[in-house]
Amino acid sequence: MPSSHSIGKSGATCLICFPLRLGIFLAAIGTSIGSIWAIHLKENYGDQARMLFGGFSFYSVLFGKIIDYVGIVWGLWGVIGCWQMKEGYLQMYNHFNMLRVAVWLSVLYYDFGLIWNCEEWALDLDGAVKRHGWNPTMYKLGRSGGCVPTRFYFNIFIPGGILLFTYLIWANIQLQRLISSEPAYLLRLPAVKLDPAYYAYSLGEKSALLGQRSDRRGDLPMTRGDTASGTEKSAHAASAESHGPGATQNNGLKPLWTEP
Repeated sequence: MPSSHSIGKSGATCLICFPLRLGIFLAAIGTSIGSIWAIHLKENYGDQARMLFGGFSFYSVLFGKIIDYVGIVWGLWGVIGCWQMKEGYLQMYNHFNMLRVAVWLSVLYYDFGLIWNCEEWALDLDGAVKRHGWNPTMYKLGRSGGCVPTRFYFNIFIPGGILLFTYLIWANIQLQRLISSEPAYLLRLPAVKLDPAYYAYSLGEKSALLGQRSDRRGDLPMTRGDTASGTEKSAHAASAESHGPGATQNNGLKPLWTEP
């Protein structure tokens, strides 16, 4: 998993100007806070809230309430996922984003016909009731003369919200790919056993300092027997020791200096 610094250096952005991780982090916070604000707005300012979130039919009201209450909790998964760089949490948050897009599409489906023919609730009440059933919300809106501004804001905010949430789904997927990807410098050789010729350990380890490591090369992986390569055999041989009990005294090399 790459670090947050490497993701920042990747240059990926969200919403044009935000770094990708920061953008998703802010969107997740906005999901929880926005859900609380939407609940408050719908309960206290119903007419204005319907311009922003819909709610002119029974199903759009029901689905809207569900997505608001779920969003309070599910936004926290996105916050934790961005903070701790957890791909699984981001996936859970993105599932909510997909559900939210589906709900807003259903709101557009159920409410658009009512809003588009809003004036008929004032001009042809009987015909409107026959086509759509009795709807006190639309009756109140039609009689108040607020059809034009309500239709304008509804047609701006609902499609705009669907596009925004769809974009956030795509951005979330990009962040998940960055988190799950491995750095380019890592080399994987499947089904190939690497030679331990260049195996090393630190002389500062506890076992070395306390003199508990009697065989300097004893912790190497086992050789493959007769099929081992010459390099691998030599790595396990006693002659490979440059110091310690297993080191050979005469390896054919002249010492750099002699003891006086």
